[in-house]
Amino acid sequence: MAAFYSFDNWSPADVATFERHYNIALGKTEGHDAKIVSDLDAMKTIMVKYKAAELQVLPPHLVGVHPENRDRKLMSAAEMTAKGGKIALVGASRDLCAPSRAWCVQDTNDRACYQWTVKIAASSSEFAEPSPSIGYGSVGCSHWNQWLAAVNQSRSTSCATLKDKIGCIDRVRLSQEDSTLSSLATDGMQWHVIKRDFVHKYPFIPRFFSRALNAEHNIAIGETWDQQLSSICSSAMLLSDGSEVPWDQVKKQIAASQAPCMHDIPAHIQFIRKYGGGSSLSLIHESLAFLNLKMPSGRKVSGRWIGKLSAVPLTTDFAVPRLVHAILKCQACCQAMHCDDFLSRWISESDLKLMYGKNKDMALQAEQILGRLKKVMDESNRSSTLAYGELSIKIAEVVLGKVKDGSITERPDNPPHSACMILNL
Repeated sequence: MAAFYSFDNWSPADVATFERHYNIALGKTEGHDAKIVSDLDAMKTIMVKYKAAELQVLPPHLVGVHPENRDRKLMSAAEMTAKGGKIALVGASRDLCAPSRAWCVQDTNDRACYQWTVKIAASSSEFAEPSPSIGYGSVGCSHWNQWLAAVNQSRSTSCATLKDKIGCIDRVRLSQEDSTLSSLATDGMQWHVIKRDFVHKYPFIPRFFSRALNAEHNIAIGETWDQQLSSICSSAMLLSDGSEVPWDQVKKQIAASQAPCMHDIPAHIQFIRKYGGGSSLSLIHESLAFLNLKMPSGRKVSGRWIGKLSAVPLTTDFAVPRLVHAILKCQACCQAMHCDDFLSRWISESDLKLMYGKNKDMALQAEQILGRLKKVMDESNRSSTLAYGELSIKIAEVVLGKVKDGSITERPDNPPHSACMILNL
């Protein structure tokens, strides 16, 4: 880390100019995005002049993601992979991720950027494993840098043009095909690094940079439905006092995202409040981790349908939260033949009613089995996200009647600690 930043050499006129633009930008971003780019450009010029931001070449593993990147919305592995795959097809360019866009901030004493990157990486195996050496948090070029880190580690990938025979990024082939990509992955990009102590004095600087630099690539596109669910969870955990979540504040913060899914915010919040998995939101986190790995690219699930799913009764006599999440996975990961313009129509609203009507007993049985199965997998000290998710989908299809004459029974000939079962399909 650099020595403590000094403001002693700033001229009074430049201090006044900087703080005027800073306060104007702050006023513009209260509750909504506005035209802050011109103010940011003026601030950038002064920051570079007084070396509050300096140029450095940083290898990908040293740069994590700043918590204020996209207003604390978790990064999407699918979006990262899609961007990396497209760039790999046409060829990497240093000019397209030049220092004009590649801005980062020195990490804080409590390593907020490192911790935030760890949280993002935990959502999907396609992200690189964060290095303990992370010393910076990006507010621009975040997806690109994290993808370069994933290339270096040959992480698993869902992109057919990137993968090798075992389903991981083929680093050797990509490096041979593109020397610029190989150099960027090894040596890194040239970044404008904002001094940590400067941000301590002007704490909203990372937010300004993130909103302005991501406008073209992210905000104008808007959150996908699964990204929005993830963002709601992130905001809820951040704003919670440990016992209650201020959902009105969460809704206001998430509303900073634009179309196409903003109108689904109430349905998404309703689902998370009821079926998220308590204060830890464990169930929704597990579901989103599975969807990051298995959901087809571009798959959509309507907010109206999620609203109907959250309306499934939750009473003392009928509590099926794990089954509800299995049904969400089932809808999001169905075959393309059951979709219309990528919108899943595999499970109808009438199917949902069947679950707590005619098939109520089977639903309760499935919930008990799913609970025991998850516990056994968690205790086995191995990743259960994929195995549990795929099996839960099969169970959900039986309960919903998508498999004719299907049934689920536990195997009585297995030891008590086993959660083995028979799916009679």
